[in-house]
Amino acid sequence: MDKKIKNNEMMRRYLETAPIGQAGNVPKTKIEWMRHNFLQFFPGKEKTYLDIGPGQGDTLLFWKELGYEKIQSVDIAEDVCAHIQKLGFKCNLVSDPADFLNKNKERFDFIMLSDVVEHIPKDNLVEFMQAVYGSLKEGGMVVIKVPNAQSPHFAVGRYGDLTHIQSFTELSLTQLLKLAGFNNFKFYAENIPIGNGLNIKQVVSEHLITPIYFWWIRKLRGAIAHESPEILTQAIITVAEKNK
Repeated sequence: MDKKIKNNEMMRRYLETAPIGQAGNVPKTKIEWMRHNFLQFFPGKEKTYLDIGPGQGDTLLFWKELGYEKIQSVDIAEDVCAHIQKLGFKCNLVSDPADFLNKNKERFDFIMLSDVVEHIPKDNLVEFMQAVYGSLKEGGMVVIKVPNAQSPHFAVGRYGDLTHIQSFTELSLTQLLKLAGFNNFKFYAENIPIGNGLNIKQVVSEHLITPIYFWWIRKLRGAIAHESPEILTQAIITVAEKNK
């Protein structure tokens, strides 16, 4: 028997093997993190939402908490879809998400791509993002969260999961989004809200030491590499809108 485990096999068993851990209850701290970082971008209860790569169902549960009803997800991992369906949500099990998106042109008001794009091979990346663009309604939005190659600790996000293929910078994301058809987009640093299960030591680190450290990194890079990237958190959050 061939015991080689290829990347597509790892993805089919993603929830079983990935660093996010076994399927279970989503911590309240994760919901609060999403509220702090993503809520401002959601377009409202009456809109249609799609979560690509739902993982443990964090985003879907958050949308349900907010009272959203027109929500569904899509994934290539059998165990992920099985878990999502047990939670009571629709999960479309597909071999290629781009095909699903291309069959659902201009259907969604909002698409979530949290910790997804870094898993996609570069040869398929532009085609996938073009499919995302095509499946959005006019004025629709996609939110993307990916490992930040500009972070001084980017290796934690890039290599913390065996199925990660790449990390991104604001420049490479700009290339990707423009090739996909997006012209209206903005980048954000991820933020950990005060009170999100943090103790005093963590609060001081997150809201005092880290900003000073990032300020020094920007100055150092500006002097040595003639570059001074604004976003240095381990992840970049990107919000892109399909022009009306």
